[in-house]
Amino acid sequence: MGDIWFTSDPHFAHPNILKHMPLRGEAFEDIIDMEDCFIDTYNSLVKPNDILVCAGDFCWKAGRVGHFRQRLKVRELMMAWGNHDARSLENHVSKFRQMLFQKFNGIWFHIQHFPCLSWRKMQHGGIHCYGHSHGMFEEQLDEWMPYRNAMDIGIDNALQLTGQFRPFHIDEVIERCSNPPERIDHP
Repeated sequence: MGDIWFTSDPHFAHPNILKHMPLRGEAFEDIIDMEDCFIDTYNSLVKPNDILVCAGDFCWKAGRVGHFRQRLKVRELMMAWGNHDARSLENHVSKFRQMLFQKFNGIWFHIQHFPCLSWRKMQHGGIHCYGHSHGMFEEQLDEWMPYRNAMDIGIDNALQLTGQFRPFHIDEVIERCSNPPERIDHP
């Protein structure tokens, strides 16, 4: 088995995401530019034998889901349902649930689109991975609950933490949940 990677909220085929997320609007000329960048980045990091876990909002238009899944060169795509995902997404992924509860590398991961204040196995080292918030509340949550074992794995939060729109490797998620992150300020 390959490596495990986490992401959320790519919003493929969602042209208004460039308006709703100003940093994306500044970074990309149009939605095609954004989609190509995200697919290229996923494929450069996530290898064909790896697993990519997405905490939702994969694709805005149900009819385009297969197109984007086919472009991802990953063995397995596991998906937690996001509020912008169509049920037909389940035909293109290995797992599609409201909430994924999965053990990776000996650690339980509670993965869903929306952030939670508590989750299954929280008191036993379980990690909560979520999306939806596009990194907007992480600083407040880090101050309020600095060692909460939870992380916004969304592609916009990746930009804030790393300076790049990219997925997070499992080791990075574990490390960031153990040590609260510092944020990168963007103009």
